[in-house]
Amino acid sequence: MSRDVSRRPRLVLLSWALAMAFAALPAHAAQPAAAGGPAAPAAAPGVPNAPGVPGALDPRMLDEMDKDVQRFAQMVGEYRSTARDILKRAYHDKVKAINAKYDPQINLNDREARDRRRDAIAMFEAFLLKYPNDKRWTPDAMFRLAELYYEKSAEEYLDADEAYKKALDTPNPPDTPPPRVDYTPTINLYRRLLTEFPSYRFLDAAYYLLGFCLGEMGEDQQAKQALLALVCANKYKPLDPPPPPPVNGGREDAYDGCTPVRKDSKFLPEAWTRVGEFHFDNPNELRLAIAAFHKVLAFKDSPYYDRALYKLAWAYYRDNRFPEAVREFDNLVKYADARTEAGQKVGSDL
Repeated sequence: MSRDVSRRPRLVLLSWALAMAFAALPAHAAQPAAAGGPAAPAAAPGVPNAPGVPGALDPRMLDEMDKDVQRFAQMVGEYRSTARDILKRAYHDKVKAINAKYDPQINLNDREARDRRRDAIAMFEAFLLKYPNDKRWTPDAMFRLAELYYEKSAEEYLDADEAYKKALDTPNPPDTPPPRVDYTPTINLYRRLLTEFPSYRFLDAAYYLLGFCLGEMGEDQQAKQALLALVCANKYKPLDPPPPPPVNGGREDAYDGCTPVRKDSKFLPEAWTRVGEFHFDNPNELRLAIAAFHKVLAFKDSPYYDRALYKLAWAYYRDNRFPEAVREFDNLVKYADARTEAGQKVGSDL
């Protein structure tokens, strides 16, 4: 900062030079003359006139002014860069201080959570070995154990993904593909639960979670089958093989008359949305996507309502049905405007 302070005389010089430049402009010399004839223009004090040009600045002075302006601009740029560096250092120092304060406790809590989850998994596994067919307690134990398996798999994936990304920044980055999440223990346990206890009280949740885990692993057809069993239980079963691809894009009435596994299930809007998106990703199933997204529109208070409207409009557009696409895009805009005017949040992120 001392370098910036030392340049203050140059700023003073620049200000003085500019003042002298304005004082010496011809406009000031063109004031009405006193009686007795035109008066000669007076030169600004201390500013030499150019030879033969009354009232004009010396070109050397103009060059010096230009150099001062350039130095001033450079100084401002350096000052801004220095200020940004100071702010960045202060921010990072603050983050380090906060992390140093809370990271030990967070790490301790994480270790405790992992230890308790490991113990809980061992307890539920032992319970299922001892009571594999208890109609009252076994299905609940399976359901909870499947959730614990899910948490464990998700955490292992995050750890592996973080380590992989760090390794990419090393001199010898890995040449293997990035890690993928593996929910196989969870999926197998849900399948066992649905096979051995097909009337389980949380059947809709089991269908949904099975479909979700399969989708996260890229098993789209099996995931869609499980979700269809949730929303259309009278036509689809979760463990059946997926049906063959539809002919000519399917029919828009394919899901008419569907009965969900539970009519009051909170998973219905999201499940229909996911089914529609699986169809939407396949150009040969756009009409089935339209049928699924239409089902979501029955749940106007759902956060998936606007997403379904958006995807429905796009499905019509991709199917070259432009009047229907325009209509649904218009409905989406009207819905969003109405929610905004009412001070309500529009549902999902589009």
